[in-house]
Amino acid sequence: MESLRNFLKSVWGYFRIVAQIWTGKFPPSHPREHHLIEKLLMTPLVLSRIFSLGNAKAFFGKSGGHICMDLYVLLSGAFLTYILFAPSHLGLFGVIVCVYRIADIISYRLYFMLVKSQAQPWKSDVLRRSLLIVVLNFCETVIGYAVLYLTVGRIMGTTPAATLRSFTPTDALYENQE
Repeated sequence: MESLRNFLKSVWGYFRIVAQIWTGKFPPSHPREHHLIEKLLMTPLVLSRIFSLGNAKAFFGKSGGHICMDLYVLLSGAFLTYILFAPSHLGLFGVIVCVYRIADIISYRLYFMLVKSQAQPWKSDVLRRSLLIVVLNFCETVIGYAVLYLTVGRIMGTTPAATLRSFTPTDALYENQE
C-alpha cells in the first residue's frame, strides 16, 4: 500500500510542478518567474511524464529506483531490438511500442534539460550514469525509427541497384548508398 501511495504521490507531483512554474514558485530551492515561452513549453513536458512507465520506480523505493530505471532502459532497448529483427516487426503492436518509446525518450530528455535540472542540478556522481542512459536512449531512438521505416515508411532504394533488393533490419539502421 505504501508503494502505491508513493506512485500516486509522484504522479500528482507533476501537477504541483506545473502549478509552481505558472505561479513563480519553481524550483522550490530558488524560485523565479518563468518567461511565457518557458511556461508554455514546460507544461506539456511535465504533464507528458504522467504517461511514462518510468513512474513505476516509485514502487521500488529510493534505493531500488535507480535499479528499476536501469532495467527499464536496458529491457526496453532489448525489446526494441527484438522488434526490429522479428518477422513483420510485430505489426501494429511493434509500431505502437516504438512510437511510445521514442516519445517517452524525447519528452524525458527535454524534461530533464528544461525542468528537472532546475530543481536538481546535475551532480558528478550521477553524471556518468546519466550519460550512459542518454547513449542507450539514442540507440533506442535509432532502432525505433528503423522499425517505423520498415513497417510504416516502406523504405525505397534511391539507386537502381538498391530498388532491386529488399531491405533488412540492418539496412533500416544504416543504408550505404553506393
